[in-house]
Amino acid sequence: MTSIRVPSEPVQDVLSVFRETHGDVPMALSFVSEFQEASACLVKGECNFSKSPPEITILCDLPEGELIDTLIHELAHLVCGYQAEHNEIWEQCSEELHLRLAARQFVRRA
Repeated sequence: MTSIRVPSEPVQDVLSVFRETHGDVPMALSFVSEFQEASACLVKGECNFSKSPPEITILCDLPEGELIDTLIHELAHLVCGYQAEHNEIWEQCSEELHLRLAARQFVRRA
């Protein structure tokens, strides 16, 4: 797994919205060109709770919209914890981050 830097205003917007909503949750964030572990499904990102602080890893070559969706997906896991999986609480957290990001982008365009 090779870690690379992905400078992106939308990524910074997501992180800013996340911090405004949840504060400074300890985490590490990295972008990689591929995941070493092969799986039956395409892995776009992961939140690794076995590391301290938890580490979010995202594929860097995703189209921008997918990259943002994946980052929000993993940030929701970070907030809700490992046991939440994709339950109702996780869904609400993910949706809230999406809505706050959309509101920020709407205000910026207005």
